Amino acid sequence: MSVIPVSSYPWRAYGSFEDAAAAGERDEPLQTRARADTLALQGSALAGHCWQASSCQLQFTGGQSLVVRVANHEVDWLVCSQISLPRSERWSPSTIAWSDDHQAEFDPDTILRQLHGAAFHRLCYLDSIGLALYTRGHEILRFGVLFREDKREDMLYADWFC
Repeated sequence: MSVIPVSSYPWRAYGSFEDAAAAGERDEPLQTRARADTLALQGSALAGHCWQASSCQLQFTGGQSLVVRVANHEVDWLVCSQISLPRSERWSPSTIAWSDDHQAEFDPDTILRQLHGAAFHRLCYLDSIGLALYTRGHEILRFGVLFREDKREDMLYADWFC
């Protein structure tokens, strides 16, 4: 399994992941956009996906797509009419390794396949820690941005947010 050396961007003036998530839920201006996009995706289910180094496209039943991407060291997203999926980049399972010896397995294709057919519930912008995708019957999927030390560029990352 390949090892990808990364570093995290700092959370904006919050002491913990939980504090940042709570603040994003309450105060973040992009939360209004996430609420509007939640309405656009209501009643749909995940039908397909494509993962690339700095973006991910999720197709939903009902003709909508959610495009999540890296922009200015943070997560950005767009809900739009369904567009054809580009070819996914080949991602073999990797180990994400932070400089503090923390490691995590990263296999975006497996993560997203687990959500195939899952009913959409809502989107929530979590300030500088990313975008949360809630589906019925599954853990919360969080999209975030990491800095890839070996390539000196940002990468999109997804993990289960408990």
